[in-house]
Amino acid sequence: MAKSFGTIALSNELARKSFQNAKLIWLTPLLKEDEVFQAMLGSEQEGLYIIGDADRHYEEARFNELKSNHRLHMHLIKGANHSLEHDFHVLDSISIHKQILTNIKAFIEA
Repeated sequence: MAKSFGTIALSNELARKSFQNAKLIWLTPLLKEDEVFQAMLGSEQEGLYIIGDADRHYEEARFNELKSNHRLHMHLIKGANHSLEHDFHVLDSISIHKQILTNIKAFIEA
């Protein structure tokens, strides 16, 4: 599991034998970074990918291209920023975090 800057490190670790059967969780990956994008695109591991469309690292074209990797379970959260929150809307942000935790739990248990 990695969030933000940590997705660069995760991208570099995917080739390790010990990660071959790992389930990956990408939270707000740095999609504008080619190494992160290419790692996600070519990943053979099952992955959960969550990002908001108000995240400064979100790119619609790259998000759409990642849909070609059927091993990625993708979730785009409308209006969510890089913290996976809605600015100055506490209750909406709590609801987002609740949904994210539900998605992570379901992904891990599947």
